[in-house]
Amino acid sequence: MNLRSLAAVVMLAGLSSVVPVAFAAEKAISPDKSRSLFNGRDLTGWSIDCPELDKNPAARKPFAVRDGLLVSLGTPGGHLVTDKTYRDYRLVVEYRFTGKGGNCGVLVHASKPRALYDMFPQSIEVQMQTGEAGDFWCICEDIVVPNMVERRGPRETWGVDGDKSRRIRNLTDDSEKPLGEWNQMVVECLDDAIRVWVNGDLVNDGAECTATQGRIALQAEGTEVEFRKIEIGPLGDEADGVAPPERNVPKFAPPVGAKKLPQPDEVWVDSKQKLVYVDGYVSLREGYLEMFACLKGTKEHEAVVAVKTSAATVHAALVSIGAKQGKPVVWQPKFQPPTGDTIEIRIQWLDQQGQVQEARAQDWIRDTKTKQPLSYDWVFAGSSFYTDLETGKKYYTAEGGDFICVSNFSTATLDLPIESSQSTEGLLFEANPDSVPELGTPVRLILSVKKPAQKKP
Repeated sequence: MNLRSLAAVVMLAGLSSVVPVAFAAEKAISPDKSRSLFNGRDLTGWSIDCPELDKNPAARKPFAVRDGLLVSLGTPGGHLVTDKTYRDYRLVVEYRFTGKGGNCGVLVHASKPRALYDMFPQSIEVQMQTGEAGDFWCICEDIVVPNMVERRGPRETWGVDGDKSRRIRNLTDDSEKPLGEWNQMVVECLDDAIRVWVNGDLVNDGAECTATQGRIALQAEGTEVEFRKIEIGPLGDEADGVAPPERNVPKFAPPVGAKKLPQPDEVWVDSKQKLVYVDGYVSLREGYLEMFACLKGTKEHEAVVAVKTSAATVHAALVSIGAKQGKPVVWQPKFQPPTGDTIEIRIQWLDQQGQVQEARAQDWIRDTKTKQPLSYDWVFAGSSFYTDLETGKKYYTAEGGDFICVSNFSTATLDLPIESSQSTEGLLFEANPDSVPELGTPVRLILSVKKPAQKKP
């Protein structure tokens, strides 16, 4: 499905566009559980600050809801600001540029509106601009990082307003995904420290910030950007069984007899044994599941394993060992389960002594009611492609993270051949903490086509 279709755009005329002299003072919230800041329907909980609307109230608003996504339309310039103030939290944002690359950002610790250039609120901006995601921009607030001169320029040029050196460059150059694909940005704020990951890579780590609390804001800064997830939660999600982005952990040796596929995908194919190997790490030990394995930097909060590959690469690897693709789930007019060759999945991991252990993937998943291991195999549904009407480029829809699912998704590469709900209240499966090793543990998935059971004579 083309997520950029010209379906109904909700422009939300009732939102205030005139910002007060200062955001209303209130006690900052430190979240005790994860929740979405965007309800998928409208901009409840947010306010638009757009100087152009002061002069021309009839001008279009720079933020909208389209096809269940929050959209920064890019122009006129402005900000979408939370109504509440936050401190000490973990913010997860999933976004993509819909056409050409450009500029946008997430602002944390926002306080005085229009403090810079009569546009930008006093804050620390976490940059989303294409090629620069994770840079810090100091907007009437400041922060300190290692190698400040190297990353900010000569000390005498530093400043937090005007044309001073306000940009602090990130730590990586290649963490963003190609244009049109979804990126995940994680921002952790604790006391005066701010840490940022993009698609699992630590891209910035600052301390001694001059602010420790404030509102959260999204920018409209010239380029259209879609947001499908804006979730805030407590720090230390490991206590809830959710892994932070991947740690520095030891790696498996390459599988003997298998051919490595090109970087950056951590995938091998053994043509003789008809096996596909995919490397990743444990991303969740406790909680409800929508999938067994997601792609790194996508849906680690609802998948036991995060893998370091694109979904399309594994799809091609399965085809190369003879797996036959079926069809994804169909919900309307009546339910039709996904089809395709049955795929057996075994999982290896390194224990604390560095020894390889192995189990069925099903053993890491259990029924929410019976607490028994998953009793179904996965089928090669094969996801689907959609074509961007503007660019003509095709996208494999599983790249949003729906890789090996336990809830039915029409975008899944591998899915269960049963009816399994995506709704929170209807989730059938959860992680099995009695079987899943500690968060961040390196894992290797071994995929093969399961042979049909021999019929008795």
